[in-house]
This record gives sequence, C-alpha cells and structure tokens, in this order.
Amino acid sequence: MLAHPATATPAATPAHLAPPPAGHCLNCHHRLAGPFCHHCGQSASVPPRITAHHLLHELPHTIWHVDHGIVYTVREMLLRPGLSIKRFLAGERKPFFHPLSLLILVGGVSAFLFGVFHIVPYDTHQPGLTPRMQEVQQQVLHIIQRFQAWLSILFLPVSATIATPLLRRRTGYTWAEQLVAAALMSGAVATAGLLFIPAMAFWSGQAAVTKVALAMTLAMLAYKTFGYAQLQALTAGPERPFGRWGRGLLVAVLEYVVTIVVFGGLPFVVVLLTR
Repeated sequence: MLAHPATATPAATPAHLAPPPAGHCLNCHHRLAGPFCHHCGQSASVPPRITAHHLLHELPHTIWHVDHGIVYTVREMLLRPGLSIKRFLAGERKPFFHPLSLLILVGGVSAFLFGVFHIVPYDTHQPGLTPRMQEVQQQVLHIIQRFQAWLSILFLPVSATIATPLLRRRTGYTWAEQLVAAALMSGAVATAGLLFIPAMAFWSGQAAVTKVALAMTLAMLAYKTFGYAQLQALTAGPERPFGRWGRGLLVAVLEYVVTIVVFGGLPFVVVLLTR
C-alpha cells in the first residue's frame, strides 16, 4: 500500500552526496589533521554552504592573493621576467597564475575592449588602400581579435622553436621549457598591452594609431629582450652583457618578424584567393 504523501518517509541521501562528519574534508571526506587536507589539498576552512558573504570574501581573495593571484604573476613577470621564469621552471608553481589561463583571460578582455570601442589599429585613409583590401583587412582583423588568445597559444611552439637553438647552450632549457617561458612572457606582454587600448580607441583608424602600435611594438621588443637576457644571466656562467642582450634581442626580433609575416601577409593571401 502506498504511503500518504504527507507521511511518506523521505528518500535517503546517496552516500556520495551525504555531508561528511565534522572534522573531515568536504571534498574527499578524509579526516583533517591541519589547515589543509593531506589527501587532496583542499583548505579545511571551506564553508559547507556558499553564502553572499563567502562570495564577497572569495572574489578579491582569489584575484589578489599572492598564492595564485594574477596581479602577483603579472607584476613579477614585468619586473623580474628571467627570475620568474627560472622559479616557475624549477618547480615553484604555486605563487603563479597558470600562464595559458592568463593568456586566455587577457585575450578575452582585449577582444571585448576592441569590440566595444570598435578599434581599428591601422590608418583607414592610407593611399593605395582599395575598398576590397580594406574589406579584407576588416575581416582578418575581426578573426584575429576574436581568437586572439588561441592564436597566441598556437604561436607558442613557433616562439619555442626560435628560442631553443639560440638560448639552449646558455640556459640549458629544452624546447618544452622554452615554450613555457614564451607563454609566461606572452601573458605579461598581453596584459601590458591593455594599457595601450585607451590611446588606440581615441585614434582608431587614424594615422596616429600607427604610432601607438609602433610604441607598443617597441615596448614589447624591449621587454622580451630584457627577459631573455635576464634569464641567461641567471642560468649561465659569466659572460659579457652584449652576448646576453644580443641573443635576447635576436629572439625577440625573429618572433616579431614571423608574426608579421604570418598575420600581416594574411590579408594579401585572402585577396589573391578570392579574386
């Protein structure tokens, strides 16, 4: 006989959904013996229920806390890129935000701002620019802006391939380690690039915007040169500064040239294929 709804016994909570006893980890249900679970690493102070107060506390803590903060990672990479890369590759991962996650996050913010302010990073009134070429440039620009983060990630193996033969003897880092170094520096460059967006928005599509783009390019080349030079100084024996800075500049310039050849030549390829 079926029980009346008002007096029916509630269904038992499945074992894997039941809350653990007090003093046990909320994630893996192992007994706690300190501020963190020795089995899965989760904090012992995680509240059993999420409240508005918890969200307001966790949001700034997650972003700003030095253990895994974006601000800490960007600050260290901009001020001490070589040292930060060496620390990361030596296994000191906890203080740093994941480099690929940083690239995706900053790329998304950049694409959003470019779209909101309708930024055109070149002079639309330059002589010789036909309507067809201008249309193609707009299409390519839209694709690059939309998938900026993923294109940056896809370009990382190219950066590692350029850097490895030039820096392997001085740094001792393999191709995979150079790829991580490139990811860390690319994340810092992308974040610093956000500072140029107000000027690019103000002079969007005008001749002055090309000067802003040039300033951003020179700043990027100077930063990468500094980063690669510092990395060599920390991982190799004594050497004249010219050697370290020369190799760093060479890597930075080659990366930039390949980027220009690939992305700068893309509009012309599209025009030729769609004639």
